[in-house]
Amino acid sequence: MKNENKSKFSEHNFILFDLDTNQNTSPDSWLWCKLNITTLRQEYRKLLEKENQKEIARLIAQRLQCGRSTIEKHLIVLKRAEKECSIPITVVNELIQHIGPKLKDRINLDITSLFYTNYKSRPIKAVHLLSVELAEIMGAFAADGYFHESENDYYLKITEGYKETVIALADKLKQVFDYEPRFTFADNAWNLWIKNKVICQYFKYIFGFKPGKKSDIVCMPDIIKRSDFKLQKAFVRGVFTFDGCIKTNGNIALSTKSKLLMDDVVRILEAENISYRLNFNEKKTFWNLESNSGRDPKLLNQWKEFFFTDTIKYKRIQFFLGELNYFSLEEPFPQHHHSKITSKQLYGLLRKANKVEIEDLAQLLKMNNIQIANTTLYKYLHILEKANLIRKETYQIKTSKNAFSKMIYSIVEQDVISTKQNSKN
Repeated sequence: MKNENKSKFSEHNFILFDLDTNQNTSPDSWLWCKLNITTLRQEYRKLLEKENQKEIARLIAQRLQCGRSTIEKHLIVLKRAEKECSIPITVVNELIQHIGPKLKDRINLDITSLFYTNYKSRPIKAVHLLSVELAEIMGAFAADGYFHESENDYYLKITEGYKETVIALADKLKQVFDYEPRFTFADNAWNLWIKNKVICQYFKYIFGFKPGKKSDIVCMPDIIKRSDFKLQKAFVRGVFTFDGCIKTNGNIALSTKSKLLMDDVVRILEAENISYRLNFNEKKTFWNLESNSGRDPKLLNQWKEFFFTDTIKYKRIQFFLGELNYFSLEEPFPQHHHSKITSKQLYGLLRKANKVEIEDLAQLLKMNNIQIANTTLYKYLHILEKANLIRKETYQIKTSKNAFSKMIYSIVEQDVISTKQNSKN
């Protein structure tokens, strides 16, 4: 019974015949498929009991505007094959139309791989259904991807600042399409390149992404909107992983020029009862979303589900939740190319000073030719405090007229840190 249910065609199945858009051009540019031909061969042999193979080839060739011999050689391969064969998908489609259109759904599921013979790209796994991983890939592309297509060239490019994140995305591409993209590093960012025409066809004809600029109009594809909530959430996870950020105060933020995309994100967050703030920057024409708190464990645990695991952004949330058993100052918060100082450098200065107030710390930085606003310093100090590397203490100063509080920062000795870590373990 389970096998029968699995074999049924679902309304969510991709129609792979839609990927072929070159029906009236040269056979050299046809999309090919490898398929299990048991069903199609059986139906074709039944057809041959009524019709002549040459006549069938002539009719199909007429519709595809190519030579009869071209079609007939494919029909011969189909007739003689035992379990699988490779054949242009447009020929399969026309043969199905000739036998009976109701056969199309069954044959669609028999396709196992897709490729172009005139492009130097190896076959990719034929993907029939929307999965969590595929929805995440689409979200990553919607967030920070670019689609180029011309008469002689095509590619997809997805950009991200952290290498671990593009590696995580590459793993998903390998899992979904059995395809390994390449990476480059330029302008302080990592680029993931997908140079496979079949995958480009999926993005274009299944998910509706068009070549060219998309920043103002990009949104969740309709096929994902009509799917289960977990798949819609997976798409938004891809968006946040590639275009969101975790600030040094623990807040999660996302900016986009597309009101449509932000509406999709907000809809999913509200369904999950996640609070946020939203505003529009008229000068930069960007929509900005930010979490209500980066210090609320319950809220951070909800946000953790919107980032790929084992990426720096995910680890940052784990850090603020106190879930990391170790802390390397360089790992969750590596130096940004615009930063004037790192957490490690600041910690080194604090060790020399032992105990220091914020004003004295700013002066100490100036003496080392580093000028940073106090508001920025507080963010770095918050990170060091969360890492149990420093502590802050408040003390009162009273004068004849009033009283006020001051903050002093000091180093936590390593033996204290080790004791805390051992107690956790």
